[in-house]
Amino acid sequence: MKIDIHTKPDFEQFERAIKGEKQPTRVHLVELGIDGEVVRYVTENVLGRKWVPNTEETRAQHLRQNVEFYAAMGYDFATG
Repeated sequence: MKIDIHTKPDFEQFERAIKGEKQPTRVHLVELGIDGEVVRYVTENVLGRKWVPNTEETRAQHLRQNVEFYAAMGYDFATG
């Protein structure tokens, strides 16, 4: 199943809001960590993408995958 996420991440506005430089125009979605099993399930079954495990050889691909997951879910911030 594919889903269409309409929320557009906006890290710049999020960063300015947490620094107190600008009043946010919306509530920013941030998660400091999501269980790996949840990320894997959503990546494979909701986003329809192949899961890349976190190994020395695939570290860059795994990080890219995490960024894509967080962006697709509408988060304004991604953890590594």
